[in-house]
Amino acid sequence: MKAKSLMSRLIVAAALVFCLAGSGLASEKFPAEALEFFEKEVRPVLAAHCYDCHGPQMQQGGLRLDSREAVLKGGSRGAAVGEGEPGSSWVIRAV
Repeated sequence: MKAKSLMSRLIVAAALVFCLAGSGLASEKFPAEALEFFEKEVRPVLAAHCYDCHGPQMQQGGLRLDSREAVLKGGSRGAAVGEGEPGSSWVIRAV
């Protein structure tokens, strides 16, 4: 159960990173610590558990999770992560 809890937290963090990076604060630089956390802790989880079905080779349900633009575009159910509303996103529901 701990592994699922950790994965859930990492997915929530990924959602937040995607949402914050795409917020209306385009003139402000996104915090380096958040991007570093995403690259070290979140992207490896996505690569290990999500990219096989939602990556460059296959997009199950039309969803691709390997770029911010693709996550916001979403798949057949809409955006995987809603900007400013990570808790109601499809990514979080899937976890």
